[in-house]
Amino acid sequence: MHNLEKLIELCATKDPDFHSIQRLCAELTPYAVELRYDGDFWPDLATAEQAVEAARRIKDFVSRQLLLG
Repeated sequence: MHNLEKLIELCATKDPDFHSIQRLCAELTPYAVELRYDGDFWPDLATAEQAVEAARRIKDFVSRQLLLG
């Protein structure tokens, strides 16, 4: 599944804390599809760095939740 927001919705049915990263996932969803299929979708360096930071924050959150669960 490429839609990160949908994945968060599914996870939030089991753990509402997942709503806290919903905005971050919304920022990254275009990278899951557009970057793969749209040759004109190339972010500038600052935008790419923001996306990487969002991905790190999401990974850290999910890792913590898995350890708690």
